[in-house]
Amino acid sequence: MLYIYAILGGIHFVTFKTLTFTLLLIILTATSCSIFTGSVKTNGNALAKITFDLEMLNDEGLYGPPDGLRSLDYRFCIPKNERYKNEVMQIDPGIKIYNGSGSIQSCNEDQYLCIGNTHQKDFKQILLKLAALDYVKKIDEMIWE
Repeated sequence: MLYIYAILGGIHFVTFKTLTFTLLLIILTATSCSIFTGSVKTNGNALAKITFDLEMLNDEGLYGPPDGLRSLDYRFCIPKNERYKNEVMQIDPGIKIYNGSGSIQSCNEDQYLCIGNTHQKDFKQILLKLAALDYVKKIDEMIWE
């Protein structure tokens, strides 16, 4: 089949294959836009898991008055699973991981307590990657008592 259409005063002949390819390209473009929107939502969901304000931290991961800057420790629980533990350590090599049983930080006995620190390069990206993990439910500021 041959289709005819006019653009800017000119007449163009299009085969069925060309028309099909054009439609497929349009569909793929629209799909990729929705995929991109989905990843933005994931980042928003990850950000919602972080219970402290990232905006209070400077580029070095520090907060407070200029003459008293300090880093922020954060904590979260993960299931006791070696794969999860290794994945967390790969994202944040400086993280400390402890058995959660008996912890005052509300991890169950079948969970690890993970404690990290914001005074490191790319700390915001690290926190977002950790929060994006399905098995990380929330990331809180660590309050030392």
